[in-house]
Amino acid sequence: MSKPEKVFKSTTDQLKLLQERGLVIDDPIFAEEALTRTSYYEIINGYKDLFINIDSEEEQFESGTTFSEIYYLYELDNTIRFAMLSATLSAENLLRSVIAYVLAENHGHSIKDYQHNRNFRQGKKMIRGRAKGKFERELLLQIFSEVYYSTHQPMTYYRETYQDMPPWILVIRNTVGDVTIS
Repeated sequence: MSKPEKVFKSTTDQLKLLQERGLVIDDPIFAEEALTRTSYYEIINGYKDLFINIDSEEEQFESGTTFSEIYYLYELDNTIRFAMLSATLSAENLLRSVIAYVLAENHGHSIKDYQHNRNFRQGKKMIRGRAKGKFERELLLQIFSEVYYSTHQPMTYYRETYQDMPPWILVIRNTVGDVTIS
């Protein structure tokens, strides 16, 4: 048996539905603005399970649960998500910078020097993904080659102007997934 079709409800109707399910709308103006700005699905469906009375046959909120409680849980989760994204991007940038520095310091700044088999261990044979059957070194050098020949800037500029690409330019387009060969 299929569920009834989800139809459009105004924010006022959404709040009435929530009140019928026992949610306290502690600040109606704030609640309407939050639903307009963020959406019912993001706020309510994403976080309601923590506040639902499990003994009720129909979906009912625990007594005294407020819209603000659910909304601030959404905000907390969002804040943590953005902090994790920021930290991940910083770590990724650091990793790229260190890789470029070590390559240049140990093997030179010219791609013909640092992109050589002898500079890298063979590594493990990949067992899944786009590199299945390849060794990690082979995948890394393939990624370097793809970046070198990409049409993105500043790769094109360095390739066309200098016929070379220092490692600090090569790693700009790489992600953590690329440089860790996962």
